[in-house]
Amino acid sequence: MTNYDVASYPQAMQSPRSRKANKVGAAMVGGLAGMGAYYIPVTKNNFVDQAFKVHSKNVNADIEGLKQAAGELSLSSPKLSNESKILLNRLGVRDNLTDIFDKTKTLSDEITDSASVKSIKSGFASGFEAFKKNADTMDNVASEAMKNIKWNNFRWGIGLGAALMLGISCLFDRSSQ
Repeated sequence: MTNYDVASYPQAMQSPRSRKANKVGAAMVGGLAGMGAYYIPVTKNNFVDQAFKVHSKNVNADIEGLKQAAGELSLSSPKLSNESKILLNRLGVRDNLTDIFDKTKTLSDEITDSASVKSIKSGFASGFEAFKKNADTMDNVASEAMKNIKWNNFRWGIGLGAALMLGISCLFDRSSQ
């Protein structure tokens, strides 16, 4: 009687193309699973830091706009563009160089002075619980900060999930050979 041992027969070889497809599929599944990181709860410290970054970005944009307005006023024929007029009106600044430079200094101190930074951050921290409970109470800065945090979690989740599943699929691919 003949003994038919399965181990004596060569294993079916998987083509390199199907191995690559398995790895891509595993990475996609891991990425999809990682998308759940969007729902990770936002911490107060993370919110305060992100909100201050958004606030600083907005203040720096206003400073750049004020510098542009000052440049327009310092020309031989001073004429402000509509954008500069709107910015000056929004910030409550008259269209003269002295007022523009004073407002630029005030805005710059707002994001560089330690006492001012501490005050702004404590304002974000005190409003955090209200923002978490009711999104309608958020202002533009808080809303942008929450959105940035959620999307960063989402991107990190996709990346880490895909990398983890790709690593696991490579590990199993090697162990099956």
